[in-house]
Amino acid sequence: MFFDDKRFLCKGMIIILAIGIIARVVVGLLMEYNNDVSAWAQIMANIEGGNALYNVAGYYYPPVWGYLLGLFTEITGHIGLDEWGNMVTEFVFMIPRNDADYTTPTFNLVLTMFLMISDLLVALIIYWLILRFTDDKVKAKIGFAFYFVGLHVIFICAAGGMFDSYSALFAILAVALLMTRKDVLAGMMFAMGVLLKLFPAMFIFILVAYLFKKDRECWKIRFVKAVAGAVIMIVVVMLPQILDGTFMDSLSFITARAGDVDGVAALLLKYSSMLIYPIILILEAFIAYHFVKTDTEDVDRTFLWYVFLSSVVIFIYPSTPQYILLMTPFLIIVALMYDRRFVKPLLLLTVASTIFLTSSIVVQLGGITAFWGAIPFDIWHSMYDIFYAEGLNAFMVWSAIGGVLQYISIIWVIYVALEAMGINVKRKLHIGASKTCE
Repeated sequence: MFFDDKRFLCKGMIIILAIGIIARVVVGLLMEYNNDVSAWAQIMANIEGGNALYNVAGYYYPPVWGYLLGLFTEITGHIGLDEWGNMVTEFVFMIPRNDADYTTPTFNLVLTMFLMISDLLVALIIYWLILRFTDDKVKAKIGFAFYFVGLHVIFICAAGGMFDSYSALFAILAVALLMTRKDVLAGMMFAMGVLLKLFPAMFIFILVAYLFKKDRECWKIRFVKAVAGAVIMIVVVMLPQILDGTFMDSLSFITARAGDVDGVAALLLKYSSMLIYPIILILEAFIAYHFVKTDTEDVDRTFLWYVFLSSVVIFIYPSTPQYILLMTPFLIIVALMYDRRFVKPLLLLTVASTIFLTSSIVVQLGGITAFWGAIPFDIWHSMYDIFYAEGLNAFMVWSAIGGVLQYISIIWVIYVALEAMGINVKRKLHIGASKTCE
């Protein structure tokens, strides 16, 4: 078979690594979502100019991503990458959509390689976790491959230019470190994940529940160690903002999302999210409680299942594709360790998220049009007019198809999870329908 060789770097794994790297190189050069990536370049320019993260308007995320961009700035300097991008005069008509600024294909490629580091590390941790619990190197390698060459993982990294793979990395690291009793480090990684994107904070209930269930007699000591690690990391990360008086600015990622919005659709999204997230927190607490009450001989293995359930619950509220990366590693693990029925919704999720991500394909191809002339401007402009025409347009249809399919895949995952837990959803629906008819 493809992965039969017992060595990690067998022929099959070398092929998988080559496919994953080459795919990212190609997509990173050809496609990059300029709206976000050009913002990263601007923040890097601010950092290079000696400004703190929040001294210049434009950075609205927690500090961790800013520090990573600072590291990336150093990398670009050492390799001699001086031109990052600029406003393309031919694209000034896109200014109302904030799409006139473009980074160069070379910059996009280097950013893609920087983001790929987190993809590779997450894939390696998936490999390690599956191998640890199954002692099956073939399954472990398949898990690595599912993530590293997953279409949506590749496109989020190379076409989206988003840093959610680092969020997934810190989350899965916290889980793995907790299981290996490295509680201080686990707390540090958990804090890093939360200070990168808020979603990993939802894991707090299941992580505490694990400590309680794993070590009833000394769980408080382990809990204190994990909290100490988290506090240390929070202080280290936030100290520069405290010292330069921009601490409240560093919390703008919360306040900006809770502020005023315009339009009926925006209002619906705002207040529906305000309603659903308290419900999600209640569900997270219930999952943790159920885990504690579950009889099991292998607490660690059962813990992984409940971490997966916790990750799924986060996305009962529809999200954009990059956020799904937080759930993807745990979905891959349960598909290979617990129930193969998860493979089909995993594949649908991969395809659907990729469709969603590529709904901005015309804008994403603007870089090679502007800097390389790979697509004649007239042809590109005609494509843009089709995608962003007044009224119902191709962009809306494409993104709607991707979004609907992505959410269907989430519902499918939930359905399989309930069935795997012995909850017969079909029977309950049938009984409910019968009672309604009566």
